[in-house]
Amino acid sequence: MTSVCDGCACEEACGHAGLRACAYRKPARWCSCDMLRRAQAERDALLRLKCEREAEIVRLEEELAAARGE
Repeated sequence: MTSVCDGCACEEACGHAGLRACAYRKPARWCSCDMLRRAQAERDALLRLKCEREAEIVRLEEELAAARGE
């Protein structure tokens, strides 16, 4: 079977069952066989962004508290 997208080709080459790590390293053109993985990758990207923003808020709150001498 011939792969129709880079993501599927990567899975065939390296054997990643989940493909998640490969999808982040090399964005792929998604094919119809990969819609669930695409949705999971989009969800994970949003979750990662949310966590990064929350960490930035905590860091800024700590800096503000230190500047106030708390």
